[in-house]
Amino acid sequence: MFLALVEDLQPLSIVEAGAAHVEAATALLRRFSDQRLTLTDAVGMHLMQTRRIQTCWSTDRHLGLTGVPLVIG
Repeated sequence: MFLALVEDLQPLSIVEAGAAHVEAATALLRRFSDQRLTLTDAVGMHLMQTRRIQTCWSTDRHLGLTGVPLVIG
């Protein structure tokens, strides 16, 4: 059910996290070392910055640390 919902969302795109994304995410983990972030959190934060995402639908408050407004769902 959830996968079908994700597949139907438009204009959702799935982005592969390569070495450059992981390297940038690691820098974010260091920058926010006082937070309980996962590598997945940090990769998401990096992608939102580089792709100029204007709003993030999430219940994970960490994703807003870089200034992207969250719509808490």
